[in-house]
Amino acid sequence: MMNMAVIVKPVDSEVPDDISKLPRLEGWTDHSTHLSGTVYNHPYVPDGEYVHTSPVTWLRRDVGLAQTKNTLYALVHENER
Repeated sequence: MMNMAVIVKPVDSEVPDDISKLPRLEGWTDHSTHLSGTVYNHPYVPDGEYVHTSPVTWLRRDVGLAQTKNTLYALVHENER
């Protein structure tokens, strides 16, 4: 179920070849305009910090990616609300 009022990039949108270097958002939750979860590998936030992201501009659940205003995240383990 998708609650987010954001633009969802089409399936053929470019996906990075190596997402292992991206900031990772684990146990994430969809809050309609942003995501929250525990972040790892972020350039400015310590590993294990619980965060609320900047506004989401697109979300690709099928490949586990979300682009926010500031960051492209790899998504792991979506929480059901």
